[in-house]
Amino acid sequence: MKPSPPLQNQQKPRILDIGCGNGSLTNFIAQKGYDIIGVEESESGIKLASHNFPDCQFIQGSIYNLPYDELSDKFDIVISLEVIEHLFYPKELVRAAKKVLKPHGHLIITTPYHGYLKNLMLAVTGKMDKHLTALWE
Repeated sequence: MKPSPPLQNQQKPRILDIGCGNGSLTNFIAQKGYDIIGVEESESGIKLASHNFPDCQFIQGSIYNLPYDELSDKFDIVISLEVIEHLFYPKELVRAAKKVLKPHGHLIITTPYHGYLKNLMLAVTGKMDKHLTALWE
């Protein structure tokens, strides 16, 4: 399936990328013509993203305390890819997204899936992937 471009006569959706990391996805989406802002808690991540993709907008901020003043308007779409598994309070991601989404907006969250057999073996041996979430410590 090929992604569809924004409709010609329709305003492009405003997108927020929460936990944008090095900014690669934010830049990819911006290159497709979308209005997108990347938010990242890590100072080094923001520096790297801003250096590598100077035409994109990046803001340093935490999921637990989004910089609402800097974000200004609400968003049509909030994305957070491979982030939720690292949070102490995962529900806060959904709460934060709800605050910045327009009515009938969309939230897209992904989390890694390493396959049923691998996960089963890790669970049976008590050696779950520690890198996946702060909740495991």
